[in-house]
Amino acid sequence: MVACGLDVEKSEFLSENDLVTGIRNRNYYQHEINNLLQAAQESVTYVFCDVNGLHETNNKFGHEAGDRMLIALASELAKSFGQDMSCRFGEDEFLAIALDERLDKVQAKSD
Repeated sequence: MVACGLDVEKSEFLSENDLVTGIRNRNYYQHEINNLLQAAQESVTYVFCDVNGLHETNNKFGHEAGDRMLIALASELAKSFGQDMSCRFGEDEFLAIALDERLDKVQAKSD
């Protein structure tokens, strides 16, 4: 048997956060969605994002360039929707959640 030196706090952080972008990951969302939904009084709005051209950027300029694209999008989502309301769902797929906000405000944040 091999012992792992991770403490519980670090293990939890690694399980809930995307290490490339610094925002939450799909695992966090799947565990917290019920709490997030219960916090809403009137509405929940989902904003789905997909990074077009990531594969081509990685091939042409390297993975560091692709990572910079991902980090830039994640930073904008976290700035607009909050760290806990922004998730990286897959390689180039992101989700932001807005609770109890008018649709026009959410759309303005998404531009």
